[in-house]
Amino acid sequence: NTELQAENETLRTDLANAERQLEVLKDENTDFVVEIKRKYENQLSNKNKKIETLTENLKQAEATVIKLKEKYAKKIDKIRSNSAKSRQESALKLMTTKDKVARLVEENSKLQDQIRHLILYGNSEEANSEANNDTYKDSMIVLEEKRNALVLQLSEQISALEDEKRLLSFDLRAALNKIKDLEILQQY
Repeated sequence: NTELQAENETLRTDLANAERQLEVLKDENTDFVVEIKRKYENQLSNKNKKIETLTENLKQAEATVIKLKEKYAKKIDKIRSNSAKSRQESALKLMTTKDKVARLVEENSKLQDQIRHLILYGNSEEANSEANNDTYKDSMIVLEEKRNALVLQLSEQISALEDEKRLLSFDLRAALNKIKDLEILQQY
């Protein structure tokens, strides 16, 4: 029995030592778990703050993009309006100039007919008189001067029209390129 009691006593002592060690380990584990939990909460808090900051930055960037889109949309509308207006004006100028050219061509044709008539027939009633011959020469000179002036005027107008056409074409290409650039920017 003494052996059993001694063994029992040893077991009780071992059990008490094991329970003390268990308590020490629980305390150490608790401190370790608390430290890990505190670090995790700090990391989580830092990440939440960073997410909030990034979310705010994103909202500001989106607001800026919206403002820029509106600004460029207005510019594109204005450019389109100006482009349409320029096209209308150039079409109107072109039509007006074509009408002028047609009138001048018609006048030139009439003057050439008069010159041909005077060359072929002269002034038949008074062809023999020298005074009429001078009148005929003067008429021919006047008609030739009118014809030359008309040809010169037509040439100048055609040159001016070609220059204006080139300028309008250049302006139109520049406006269309600008519209394309703004549309590309608006897509972003």
